[in-house]
Amino acid sequence: MTAEARSIPVLTFHSISPREGPTNIPAETFRQQMDILARWGGKVLSLDEYMGWLEGEKEYPKGSVVITFDDAFSDFADTAWPILAAHGFPASVFVPVASAGRTEAWAGAEEPPRTLMD
Repeated sequence: MTAEARSIPVLTFHSISPREGPTNIPAETFRQQMDILARWGGKVLSLDEYMGWLEGEKEYPKGSVVITFDDAFSDFADTAWPILAAHGFPASVFVPVASAGRTEAWAGAEEPPRTLMD
């Protein structure tokens, strides 16, 4: 099987908010993207399912994807999760644990800083 035939895209997001900037998208845009994904009919895999696929334990249909969120911004819980849950889509959140419950304070952080989930 070719590498292309065994490809499962990982859709990576950061912040679902109306703020300007390269790591933010408005909630309505995200909702439309998830609606399109649902209509398209591909399977949204959990990270565990994806790892099983990588290890050759299970096959998934063409069009399957994985959804991840970097940085654990609080808008994941408030905005993104309800949209994902309405479609039954799993997602993985990568949490900078030393910053949990605080605001972003790393190189390239936005002003004003965004809050992170606790």
